[in-house]
Amino acid sequence: MRILSILGVLCVAFGAVGSASETPATEQAVLPLPFCYFENLYLDTRQETFYTVGEAAEPALAVRNVVGRQVHMKKMVELQKPVEVLADTTLLLFETPQTNGYLAHFFHLLEHLVGVWSFYADAHQEEIKRVVLVDGPFVNRPWQGPNQINKHLLNALFPQAEVMAWDNFLNKQRGQTIRFERALTSDRALTFQNLECKKINKMLGAARTSLSSSALDRLAEQVQKYAKCSMVKDPKYLHVTYAKRPPPRRLSPRLEAKMIAALSKIPNVKLRTIDFAEMTFNEQIQTVSTTNVLVSVHGNGLSHLLFLPPNSCVIEIFPPDTLLLDYRLFANARQFEYHGIVANQGSVSDEDAYAGMACNNVNFPVEQLNINALVDIVRKRVIAHRQR
Repeated sequence: MRILSILGVLCVAFGAVGSASETPATEQAVLPLPFCYFENLYLDTRQETFYTVGEAAEPALAVRNVVGRQVHMKKMVELQKPVEVLADTTLLLFETPQTNGYLAHFFHLLEHLVGVWSFYADAHQEEIKRVVLVDGPFVNRPWQGPNQINKHLLNALFPQAEVMAWDNFLNKQRGQTIRFERALTSDRALTFQNLECKKINKMLGAARTSLSSSALDRLAEQVQKYAKCSMVKDPKYLHVTYAKRPPPRRLSPRLEAKMIAALSKIPNVKLRTIDFAEMTFNEQIQTVSTTNVLVSVHGNGLSHLLFLPPNSCVIEIFPPDTLLLDYRLFANARQFEYHGIVANQGSVSDEDAYAGMACNNVNFPVEQLNINALVDIVRKRVIAHRQR
C-alpha cells in the first residue's frame, strides 16, 4: 500500500495478494470516522453493491448498510467477475434516506470535504479524478447548489476531477463490475450510532480533534486561487463583514440597524454589510478573503468562514435558548477566535457547547442582543490586529 502521511497513527488493514490478477485483494486504511481509504474496492453496478475482496478488509468500518438504502458494502473472499478498472482516486460521498439531498446543501457538503481534505486530499489532491455523490436523486434540489456554489467549490478543490451524481455514475457504468484503484469514502450513516457524533449532533463529532488547521488553511488558499483573489493584509483597518439573512432567522430590522451603527463607530473598523445569496461565487470568496471578522445570525453563509484568512474571528448569533455547533466546529478546526452568542444568554464557551446543550428551533427572529458585548469583542480584535 502506498504511504499516506497520516497513516502512521492509524489502524491499517492489509489484504493479501488476490488469487486472480483481475481481482487483487482489497487493502484498507481506517481514517478518523466516518472516512476510509481503499485500494482495490469493487462495485457491482447492477446490484449497487460494493465489495471488498480478501479476509483483511472490514467493510463495516467504511459504509453502513441502512434500512431503505439501496447501496451496500459486503466482504467477499474472491470475486470471479470481469472488472473495469477506474484508475487513480475516486471520492465516494455517502448520504442516507434520512438525509436525502444533503449533498446539495453547501454546509453539509463541506462537512464531508473538510474531513476528506484534512485526511487525504491535502496531500493527494492531484490524484483525485472522480467525485461521486452517493445521494439523491437530485430532483427538486440540484447538487450544483444555488448559483452553482457546490459545483464551483468542487471545481476549485478538484479541478481535474469529474463530478457525478450517483444515478449518473451508475448509468455511465451500467452492467459492469468496477474496480476502483483507489477510493476514499465518507459515510454520514456511520456517525448515527457514534457517541461523540450523537452527543453534539454533528457528522464530524468523532473526527473534529484530528482535523488539520494547516491543511484547511491550504483548502482556503485553493478556493481563493480558483476565485482569482488573494488575502490582502491591511495593517491599519480591521475589516468586519456582516452577512445578512432573510426572515425568519435574522436580526429584527431595529436591532440590525442598531448593531450596524455601533460597529460603524468603532475606530479603525471598515464594516461591510452583504448578502451572500446575491453574490456570485467569486464575489463571495473575494469578500471573505479580505474579512478579519465575520458576523452573522446562524445560517449557511457562515460556511464561508472556511475561506477566511488565518487568525480571523467569527461571531455567530443565535435566537433565544438556541445553540448549534455547525460553524463553531469549523471555526475550531481552523483555530479561529469564535464567539457563539445566544440572544438571551450571551457568549457560550466551547466547554459548555460541546457538553451537549439543547439546540431547539433556530428559525426565529433575534429581537434582543447585548450589542455592547459584541462591540467589545470587535474592539479587542482591533487592538490585536494592530499589534500583529
